[in-house]
Amino acid sequence: MTMLHALLTAAGGALAQLPVLAPAAAPAEVAGFPLGTLVGAVMMLGLAAVLLAVEFLLVSWGLLAVAALGCALAACAMAFSVAPGLGYAFVIASPVAGALVTTWGLARMQRSRAVPRAEITADAGYRHAATAIGVDVGSTGVLVTDAFPAGRARFAGKGGGRELDVEVQGATARSGDAVVVIAISGPSVLVQKT
Repeated sequence: MTMLHALLTAAGGALAQLPVLAPAAAPAEVAGFPLGTLVGAVMMLGLAAVLLAVEFLLVSWGLLAVAALGCALAACAMAFSVAPGLGYAFVIASPVAGALVTTWGLARMQRSRAVPRAEITADAGYRHAATAIGVDVGSTGVLVTDAFPAGRARFAGKGGGRELDVEVQGATARSGDAVVVIAISGPSVLVQKT
């Protein structure tokens, strides 16, 4: 055991002489803060902002946003390891940076083709198709298909008449039977045999 210990000690001493494995010099400081940790914290916060911005460009189902949150938390932890005041500054800066990037991302998405520009400004129900051809309660027509209870009927109206899907109230009706509209309720045109 002593021979193994002596061998490892000698190897460790020889490895310590290599410039790559030699103990590092004292870290550089700026205003009394360790420069490496400070730069690392700033870089992590920047990486968080970049990841959040890329979230709006790529479909990652929120994975990039979670990674951005992790980077922001790591930046805050690194900043706290330098100085408590700097840590609190990063705690305040992180959500501010996130809000700015999110505002930019949402504005960019609104300008993109991914968001439809058309909007429905009026009632878009089937009632308007019936009204557009002049069919209203009391209008008469002829079934063009059998109705068990749903079918199609042709109504005389604007443009020489058109067919509409109808629902017969009561008994079933055969193709060619005359019907009268008794109600229009949303997409349903209710008729009965005359």
